[in-house]
Amino acid sequence: MDIYQTILLINLCVSYAYFIISMIFLKASGINPMGKRVKTKNKFGVLSIIISTLILYSLWIIYIIDTNTILLFFSLELMTKSDYVKWTAVVIMTIATIIEIISGLTLGKSGRIHSPAEKIKLVKNGMYGIIRNPIVSGMFLYGFGILLLNPNILGLLMIILMIFGYNFKVDTEAKKLEEMFGNEWNDYCKRTGKYFPKLFTKGK
Repeated sequence: MDIYQTILLINLCVSYAYFIISMIFLKASGINPMGKRVKTKNKFGVLSIIISTLILYSLWIIYIIDTNTILLFFSLELMTKSDYVKWTAVVIMTIATIIEIISGLTLGKSGRIHSPAEKIKLVKNGMYGIIRNPIVSGMFLYGFGILLLNPNILGLLMIILMIFGYNFKVDTEAKKLEEMFGNEWNDYCKRTGKYFPKLFTKGK
């Protein structure tokens, strides 16, 4: 196992460990960590999230086990041999892990996998003071990092489905949050970016 595989293994273990611990913490606090799934007729949006996430973690684990396995998916071999590309990828994925953990800790008891079923506090501090969906931003960074390590057809499919699926999820749940918080949510949206910080904000 080389240095790149080792760093990715650490990231994977930390990411999984944090997710499990946060779910246990919410459950122990009497909170349903799943929240409430917003009903939708767009089944493709839901499937896009499931499929892209499965591909993401499959390629991640495959790379940790054997870097040569990626060549089975029509990989651009010249890119996979570049140390610059590999370091860029692992740095991006490490940043994604940090974003995931900091964002989750900032959410605290307001965190849910889906939309909250009950009234919660609208978190607007930390990363949420500049970005409304930093955890999803982290997922996009994971996807981009994996694509750099696995520049192949399967990785490209993952990115396309991930962007479509998670954007659908964010937009769907934003409607629920608008119903829950009204003007507070709308004002918050004016000041923050969806996935990246806004260069110019409207209002205070």
